[in-house]
Amino acid sequence: MYSTIEVRWFLEGSIPSEITEWFATMSQEMPLIEERTDRYFCTGSEDMSIKLRDGFIEIKERQKELGVQDLGPYTSGLVDTWTKWSFKLDAGTDYEQMVGASQKWLDIHKRRLLLIVPEAEGHAGYQLELSGITIGDQHWWSFGLEGTGQGREAESAFVRKSQLIRFPKREFFMGKYSMAYPQFVEMILQREHRER
Repeated sequence: MYSTIEVRWFLEGSIPSEITEWFATMSQEMPLIEERTDRYFCTGSEDMSIKLRDGFIEIKERQKELGVQDLGPYTSGLVDTWTKWSFKLDAGTDYEQMVGASQKWLDIHKRRLLLIVPEAEGHAGYQLELSGITIGDQHWWSFGLEGTGQGREAESAFVRKSQLIRFPKREFFMGKYSMAYPQFVEMILQREHRER
């Protein structure tokens, strides 16, 4: 179990080239590249997610919503605190069959670019993530910032660090596009229901 503080945005379409270029300028280190499919259980809640990933089941529960924070010019985002649990699945159980038999799972394919900013001078590190997302024939992209810790001091430090990022002066990172993954999953499900 561990605690995180997060802000994330989701926008429809492929990642704009200017965003990819901007992300590349954020560190002298090469980003880690990860490609995977996560299977989200449709909880019906915007405060909890349950997903299958790489032989683990991961549970994420929102502890506090700090509201939409002003993070700079043209930039605002919903900051939340979360508790996460991760459990290794029993290798002898056919979870693929379980998932395939249920309509309550949503497959989200992700191609993630990750930058890890290590701890420095007593301040907690954090992770930057730029993801291309595919859900069936839908294409989205997401940018997120994730830190660790809990309590007011950690929350304030996270917001201050977020405000130091030189976000593009475009309307990509607005509060109306900012949500956590459980809210994004519910939005996709509602869209699919309307289109049936």
